[in-house]
Amino acid sequence: MSTISASVTLTNNDLNNYNWPITINGGTSNSPIVVTFSNDITLNSTSKHFIIGSEYITIDGSNNNVTIN
Repeated sequence: MSTISASVTLTNNDLNNYNWPITINGGTSNSPIVVTFSNDITLNSTSKHFIIGSEYITIDGSNNNVTIN
């Protein structure tokens, strides 16, 4: 399992470098964690999912598609 605890921009290729599932933790009301997808994302396994561990997390798809196969 991998953890993201700071704002990050991810590509589909970047996601291959993580151990799934990915936990996203942290953030505050004044400084939320933002995970931005910079291109279309395809998840090819049911084990590939995100665990959101805080109410101060934003997933920004940037008008990209997320496909779950």
